[in-house]
This record gives sequence, C-alpha cells and structure tokens, in this order.
Amino acid sequence: MRGPFGDNKQLFKGLDFLLKESRLPTVLVKEMNLRKIRKANTGKSYKWLFVFDRAHSSCHQILRAFMQLLDKNLDSIDCLTLLPSFICYDDVRNYIYKEIESEGMNPENIKYEVQEYQHSPSKIVNEKINFGETIYDYLVFYNNPEKYRNSQKSADDVLNMVKFATCNICFINGGIYKIK
Repeated sequence: MRGPFGDNKQLFKGLDFLLKESRLPTVLVKEMNLRKIRKANTGKSYKWLFVFDRAHSSCHQILRAFMQLLDKNLDSIDCLTLLPSFICYDDVRNYIYKEIESEGMNPENIKYEVQEYQHSPSKIVNEKINFGETIYDYLVFYNNPEKYRNSQKSADDVLNMVKFATCNICFINGGIYKIK
C-alpha cells in the first residue's frame, strides 16, 4: 500500500480517518487486479478470516454486514474468536453457525477457532494471515471508533492490523452503523 506520490504518511492519515469516522462497512482492497482476477477465474473461491474480538460486545455484527459479499457455494470462512482474560465463555460460536445456516451456506465451509489473548490482537491476526498455512483473501474485523479515538494502544493495534496484513481488509465501525 502506498499513499499519494509514494507518501505513506498521507496513506496512514486516510486509514486513521476511516477507522475513526467511517459510517458504512468499509473494504480496503490491497490487490490491484482483484476484479480482473475474479472475472477471469469464474468459479474461484475466496478464503475469508472473520475475527471476533470479544473485548467488543457487538463484534458479531461483522458477519451479517459482509455475508452478502460471500459466494455461498464457493467461498470458505475461518472464524477466529479472541477472548480477553476477563471473558471465559465463548458465546459467538452458536450465533455464527445459526447465522450461516440461515443464509444457506454450507456449514462444512466453516472452520472455527477460539484463542485467548497471549499477545495483542493485531499480532495474533497478522501472524495467522502472514505466516500461517492458509492464504486468506479477506480479513474482516470489528472496530470501535470510540476506543480507537481515546486509546493510543487500541489505535496502534488496529492500525497495525490494517497496515501489516497482506490481504484485503473489511471492517465496520461499531456503534455507528446499525445492521438490521
């Protein structure tokens, strides 16, 4: 990713603005020829990584917001739920499978994993995307703009996830965008 005239400071200002102010589901395309590739390879499936960070109570909203972009017959989903130390129960799994089955997607195309925070969320996610066995086309996560504005640590963590992930990025800013 490069900013205008190769200036990454301008690019990071744009990312910062989107993470603070975006009122719609946002997709950042890092692959230049994504549409050409999809058009040329009809029948190509995409691999999605949905990250549910339980530090945000509404993190499950990302599934419904981006489900319409999935090809229900071809694409596969990996779900990663991150549990902070103060939460000991994973209540996202049942919601995900219920939502996916109601959308008509095959549950066999879903892989679900729970991981407790051992590092910052961005480090866990970027290791999985950049150094894991699976190559992902899309990363989907939930961002809390209030937390992003008020906590430098949270802002750095989210910005690192966006900057260093090697795949396309999808996110919603919680509390602003309401999903029916």
